[in-house]
Amino acid sequence: MNDTAYKTKQDFAYAHLHRAILNGDFQPGDRLRLDELAEQLGTSRTPLREAVRRLQTEGLVNIAAHRGVVVSGFSIAELAELYHIRSVLDGLAVRLATPRLTQDDLAALDAILARMEDGAGAMPAEEVNALNWRFHDILYRNAASPILYEMITNLYVKTQRYRVYSFRNQERNAQIRLEHRQLYRALATGEPTEAERCAIAHLENTAQALIALVMREDDERPGRPPMARDTRPPGRRATPDVRAADADARGVF
Repeated sequence: MNDTAYKTKQDFAYAHLHRAILNGDFQPGDRLRLDELAEQLGTSRTPLREAVRRLQTEGLVNIAAHRGVVVSGFSIAELAELYHIRSVLDGLAVRLATPRLTQDDLAALDAILARMEDGAGAMPAEEVNALNWRFHDILYRNAASPILYEMITNLYVKTQRYRVYSFRNQERNAQIRLEHRQLYRALATGEPTEAERCAIAHLENTAQALIALVMREDDERPGRPPMARDTRPPGRRATPDVRAADADARGVF
């Protein structure tokens, strides 16, 4: 593979694995065999290890004892919680951003949506994901709140492994394009309250659709580990053992 477009071997390995996970080449529960991947990518294990650590911070892979690097599974409770928090923060960001958007900002938003609409049905999930981020990032930055921006972007990364499911589902993808257009119209007419409502509704709809999608796919993939369906409130869930996770990572790497 040609890695001349990447600054480092780590960036190259990360981009390859990130793309493969988002596009569904690796499924939840799949084990990533580092020796085989290093050979395929023509790189050593060192940049591959660093790439895996980046994927781990994004929630795309886990370091599992006795199994190594495994593509992350799904949790309905986590999905619902993440999208609930995102809907509140996104709504606030959009309300703050609406009166600050310039004509150049609106033109950029319109162009992104047009690109997504033109590529409907044929665009890879990774490209849809990138365009989706560009659209939302314009709004987040125009909220002019660095703390809010940091909180939202952290949540955006955490929802990535769930969000890609909606991008691979054409029915939901079509609805996303309509919801983005509704949001754009509210932004273009300078209606903060309506824009906030559209942003919240979009994320609530996404959460509901994703729950249905991942549950259906979980039922249709025999032989793979079942998805976690922990419905307990956040305060009653077990706290991960960070020291154990670190030990697992040292064992794998």
